[in-house]
Amino acid sequence: MIDLRNIETFFWVATLGGFRAAAEKLNATQPAISQRIASLEAEFAITKGLSLHIQYALDQFQMPSEKANTANAMAGLANLSYSWPQQKGYWTAQAEFVMIDPAFYRRQKIDFLVARDLIKHQNDTSAVKIDYLGHRWGSDSLVYAASIGYYIPNLLDVAGSVTIHRQGKMTYTELHDGVDNGNDPIVNGPPPYGDTITDRLIISLSGGWQTPVKGLCVYGQIDWIGKRMYDTPTKSAHSHVHDFQFTAGVSKRF
Repeated sequence: MIDLRNIETFFWVATLGGFRAAAEKLNATQPAISQRIASLEAEFAITKGLSLHIQYALDQFQMPSEKANTANAMAGLANLSYSWPQQKGYWTAQAEFVMIDPAFYRRQKIDFLVARDLIKHQNDTSAVKIDYLGHRWGSDSLVYAASIGYYIPNLLDVAGSVTIHRQGKMTYTELHDGVDNGNDPIVNGPPPYGDTITDRLIISLSGGWQTPVKGLCVYGQIDWIGKRMYDTPTKSAHSHVHDFQFTAGVSKRF
């Protein structure tokens, strides 16, 4: 489903060149107009088994009439999915594209990150996991992904996927204003930003089995991760590395 008010709001902001003019046109307050287009989400059932899911998020956008240097910060996701039955289960194939601007998740003195200690009650702070408070790939990213899986309800699921992740310079350790992150970000998209881009290729196989014990599931996943650094001025790659990761576990529902 899609909220037509959000589409109408987006149209008038772009046509009239600002949030204030759009608010007057739609007889609404300026904060209400900004909130309407902060995110758009649509789901289309194209035909039997085939669907398209679209998401758009707006964190910051400068109209041509505005004079501030604050960078635009937008993100979008498109997912095409097709499912079909076979024997006791069904297959699902998906293709996904994600684009996240360099300045997304960034604000003056705020970076939308969450840090978690891996070892509690310790003086050493090196064992810390940092996640984005948002999409798992973080800012300044282009992601292309494809997957296929087979699922038998209450018994078995297996899946394989290939992901290409291109990330620019604006990771969570980079200063978004070139000084101390005390100002609004000034790094504009589109992603990936910078002369050196981190390219990752991730190939994954996963599976889960619902055991005869009620609520008890066994699962596992293996990932091959390849990484390289790509220099955009010379169009050359270097620093090729790769790694295998294996995860296994047991879950119980009560």
